[in-house]
Amino acid sequence: MDRGDGSIKYILSGEGAGVVFTIDDTTGDIHAIQRLDREERAQYTLRAQALDRRTGRPMEPESEFIIKIQDINDNEPKFLDGPYVATVPEMSPVGKAGRNDPEMSPVGSRHNTCKCFNTAIQACLQSGAARPEQVSTSLSGTSVIQVTATDADDPTYGNSARVVYSVLQGQPYFSVDSKTGVIRTALMNMDREAKENYEVIVQAKDMGGQLGGLAGTTTVNITLSDVNDNPPRFPQKHYQMSVLESAPVSSTVGRVFAKDLDEGINAEMKYTIVDGDGADAFDINTDPNFQVGIITVKKVTELLLPSHFRGALERV
Repeated sequence: MDRGDGSIKYILSGEGAGVVFTIDDTTGDIHAIQRLDREERAQYTLRAQALDRRTGRPMEPESEFIIKIQDINDNEPKFLDGPYVATVPEMSPVGKAGRNDPEMSPVGSRHNTCKCFNTAIQACLQSGAARPEQVSTSLSGTSVIQVTATDADDPTYGNSARVVYSVLQGQPYFSVDSKTGVIRTALMNMDREAKENYEVIVQAKDMGGQLGGLAGTTTVNITLSDVNDNPPRFPQKHYQMSVLESAPVSSTVGRVFAKDLDEGINAEMKYTIVDGDGADAFDINTDPNFQVGIITVKKVTELLLPSHFRGALERV
């Protein structure tokens, strides 16, 4: 026991003694001499002993104690994997999945027609061209990607490490689950042909999102992938062509072209003659490189009947 006459000297040893902590050798008061960071070290084990100042002999057994560093909110949430890149099919569902809307459905072929030689010619997307991507849907929209932020503060103390997610940029197209960080589609009928790329900025804020919480942000670049939601369209409904009645079989009569706003395999098409009074006299082949329909003579004998034909082309 310190008698107040200065005969006792206190010494300190252990983790951080003399570097992080010091002891007043007269009073025994312990002080921190460096800034403490719980995220670097959460506790220190130290030993203190009282010595006779004159003889240097211990006056009592050494005492061991632990100093625990109490956490404060000094670390903002951090996204370790950003910026993120994600893809989601255009026209992805919002709300309850399973709506059967012919205008929304990405499945199946699309077609349209035009007239030529009184013959119906069809431009049809190739069979199986459009297969919708497998995506996760829920009552709140189609899942796009999950972002995750970590907070180095103590999760067991207060709300310093409780992170809440929100969208700073990207509404009304996308939303984020405040607890999980899952980004979902939030707007119906997002059309790739109208807008393909979106930049979404997500914020992660600690303290449960309350005032005074620290925040970090990340960027999510989202691209709408194509689905087969556009039929091929002929730039004109009627074509007028001529051919010599003496033209041999396989002679080229003319070309027709249909445009499709989709891309890749969803824009590959096949032209066919489906109807008309010249259906037996003419054939049509698809040029896969240029996506045009080449009309050719099929039977010479058929050309000898009328002096001309009028026809219809159809694209599917």
